[in-house]
Amino acid sequence: MIVVDEVSMLDISLFSMLIDAIKTGTTLVLVGDIHQLESVGPGAVLHDLLDINDKFIPKCMLTDVFRQKGGSPIIDNSKRINEGRTSLVTGKDFQIIQTKTETESMEKVKGIMKKYYDPKDPFKIQILCPSKEGISGVVNQNTILQECLNTSKDKIFYGKGCYKVNDKIIMTKNNYEADYYNGDIGIIRSIDKNKQLHVEIREKEYVLTRDMMEDIRLAYGMTIHKSQGSEFPIVIVVMPMKPKIMLVRNLLYTAITRAKKQCIIINEGTALETAIKTIQAGNRRTRLKTLLEQRGMC
Repeated sequence: MIVVDEVSMLDISLFSMLIDAIKTGTTLVLVGDIHQLESVGPGAVLHDLLDINDKFIPKCMLTDVFRQKGGSPIIDNSKRINEGRTSLVTGKDFQIIQTKTETESMEKVKGIMKKYYDPKDPFKIQILCPSKEGISGVVNQNTILQECLNTSKDKIFYGKGCYKVNDKIIMTKNNYEADYYNGDIGIIRSIDKNKQLHVEIREKEYVLTRDMMEDIRLAYGMTIHKSQGSEFPIVIVVMPMKPKIMLVRNLLYTAITRAKKQCIIINEGTALETAIKTIQAGNRRTRLKTLLEQRGMC
């Protein structure tokens, strides 16, 4: 049996490679959330497979949520968002902080991070944002938060970036030989005399040479796309008014469901309401369902 999780992220090319690689007769279990983001690459594999007749591809709907405890407003609000309802339940575990500008949003982020961020437990809290660009975008967030949260003097410069001991970082590429992967989050523990980074990922130490530094970015904040498949006790979701194309329902849903215990939304203007009301424009044009229909499977 092979179990594949987060299938909404699976594009048609990778799915084809998976099918080609498994033996005939192998039981394949696909797990995914249709309300989350679609794959970056082409196709809508999960959507198409769910349209197939149950006698060809059996399906079941999971109804119990285990990431958050029962009664969590995160669960309630994720359902409300999927239904397009803008009236969300707020309280200690689900807060909405209203701002008028991106600059004000960034000041709120700094204040919250100074209060909650613990260098001894950097994975307790995570900032998520739709975009890399802008005043409250991921790139600017990381530059500002590195400066105000990390006082280490032990640092190294690479390209336009600066990395310090105790920085929270994310890997942006797969390196099968070195055994780190796109999306892995870690901490820089030391910089040796050869200017190599000693990074802890999944309680394992990695030594990153200068050539490997191309594969890392700061991760005090990350894009919602990059966070898919991860979870954090506390999540801060920054919702700027621009770029408007990023204000869509499934992006917001993906962001808030990364939170296990507490979600704080920093909402500029009407960004939150716009995202809840906006369904991803247009369905993807795919041929998987058509090909399966030709084989009598729909």
